[in-house]
Amino acid sequence: MIRRRDNLVEILYYGYTTIKNQIIPILGCIISFIGTDNKFTPYIRLFFYGLMIWICIYSFLKWYNRYFKFGDNIISISEGVFTKRSIDVPYSSVKSINTSASLIKRIVGVSDFSLELIGGDKIIFVLTNTQIKELRNQLFNGIHQTKISELNIQKLKPLQYVLISLTNFPTFIASLSLAFSIYGFLIHTYGKRLVADTDKDPRNTIEILAALKLDDILNLNFLMVMGLFLGAIAIAAYLISFIFIYLTYGRFATTNAENDVTVEYGILNQKVYHIPKSQIRSLRIGEPVLFRLFGYVQLKIDNIGLNEGRSSLILLHPAVKKEVAKKIIASYIPDFKEQTINLRPEKNTMFSYILSNIVAPIITFIVLYFISSKLVFMFIFTPLYLLYGYAEWRHSGLAFDDKLLTIQYTNRLRKTTLITLKKFVEATETSQTIFMKKKDIYHYGFAVYSEDQTEEYECRFLTNSRRQQFLEYLVEKKKH
Repeated sequence: MIRRRDNLVEILYYGYTTIKNQIIPILGCIISFIGTDNKFTPYIRLFFYGLMIWICIYSFLKWYNRYFKFGDNIISISEGVFTKRSIDVPYSSVKSINTSASLIKRIVGVSDFSLELIGGDKIIFVLTNTQIKELRNQLFNGIHQTKISELNIQKLKPLQYVLISLTNFPTFIASLSLAFSIYGFLIHTYGKRLVADTDKDPRNTIEILAALKLDDILNLNFLMVMGLFLGAIAIAAYLISFIFIYLTYGRFATTNAENDVTVEYGILNQKVYHIPKSQIRSLRIGEPVLFRLFGYVQLKIDNIGLNEGRSSLILLHPAVKKEVAKKIIASYIPDFKEQTINLRPEKNTMFSYILSNIVAPIITFIVLYFISSKLVFMFIFTPLYLLYGYAEWRHSGLAFDDKLLTIQYTNRLRKTTLITLKKFVEATETSQTIFMKKKDIYHYGFAVYSEDQTEEYECRFLTNSRRQQFLEYLVEKKKH
């Protein structure tokens, strides 16, 4: 076995993370207490320089003392500066292989080589792309012989980028924050020059808005100006979001092999995911409102032991037509098939869904109204929560057979169909409140295999028709 170390560029990363996470916060705290110009300043400067030298030495020692060997069936890792730690990982414990590379690392020809292990741990190596290719082949041959198909490059169309950027809320919020930051910079730099004839400095935006009276706020001209301003900010935020999405999902491509699936995308920060098909627990078919209007869906893969938050980056496709999605599923992961949802809430349960969505917001609006009568406008959001309740009722459902368990649910108008292999279902249950007895309806729930966490799903207000069969679902599983 050849002993290897991380690429030399990792020394810079060790130093950077140490300075960012530890030194800068400590130095900022010291400066905030004693200032920058006093009798202790020379000593602080000397301490800071000494610390920088120590970080450089420690980063080198940390890099030098971490090495690893890839054998025929095992990975051996040794690390630690003052305390040595040795780890042996069998190839059979590796459930997926991911690679990622920032723009700087791609320039120097290196990438992060991540191994996801059964149990939830992750091991990361920083290697050249040539080394990664060799090790990936060695590792996959150690797990199973793989027959690889041709790379399938799926160039996303402008409409797909538009749909993704309009439905990616976290990216839009980050873009909105950036848009307001740009506005703040421009208004503080050039604001006074633009309105030199007024006695109000536009750089004091918060003070100007705080001084407004209710009559001023309800003035039509003010509302039009604020509408145009917020609209301009929203458009700027969307354009920024669109750029982020393009840089994230550009060069999207997939590879379908006999025993694994490879997904890669990214222009600046390139990501590559290798997922053994035997480790795929669930398939998620996501349909935001805009996707449904244009007939698109989003396909996600849940690896064993990963919940939705961690698996959200493992995309089989970020935006694809429904008819094409069916072909992708049949070709890449044929064990997963869309089932006909045969258990749905009855019409007389619609009110229960709406009530569960509307009670908390209405109480919150009433409390806010009593705090300040100016907040009465909050009640205009009531129809939105009524729509949430209706959508949850409309798109809830359950189906199961001897191979798959499928649940449909919505989260803020986003419809999701979760298809899970039966062998990964850990428990099933039904529950009933005293208000549900008269209608003879139940909540159907189940838990799936997941490491270091509880992952449960529930479909509410279903009939009693298949309750006993659902409860005996795992008993039947043991027979197969």
